[in-house]
Amino acid sequence: MAVAGFERVSEAVRRGDAALLLLALDGAEAGRRRLTALARGADSASVLDAAEQGAAFGHDRAVFVAVGSGPLSSRLLLDLGRLAGFRSAAVLTGGLKFAPARPEPEDGGTRTHE
Repeated sequence: MAVAGFERVSEAVRRGDAALLLLALDGAEAGRRRLTALARGADSASVLDAAEQGAAFGHDRAVFVAVGSGPLSSRLLLDLGRLAGFRSAAVLTGGLKFAPARPEPEDGGTRTHE
C-alpha cells in the first residue's frame, strides 16, 4: 500500500496504515513537520525530490507519500538508506540509518599491493 498527497497521507497516518513517510526534499517544511508529528513511531525519509517521488505515481510531483508495512516498505528503507549516503540534504528518522553504498573491505580498509 502506498498513497500520495497530503490529505491521503494524513488519513493513512491517522488510521495507523503508514509505516514509512516519504517527504520530498523540496517540499514545504511546515507540511513535513505536521506529518512527522502526526506519525509518531513511523519512520520518515527525505531523500527524493517531489518529481522523483511523483514519477512512481505517474504524477509530475508527489511531496508526501505514505507506505504501509511489508516488503515494499522494507525494500524502500534499504534503498533510501543507500541513496541518502550520496545526498547531503537527505534526512532519515526513526530506525533508518545511512547504509554504505558498497560493502566495507573485510580487512578494515588496509590492503597491500605487491
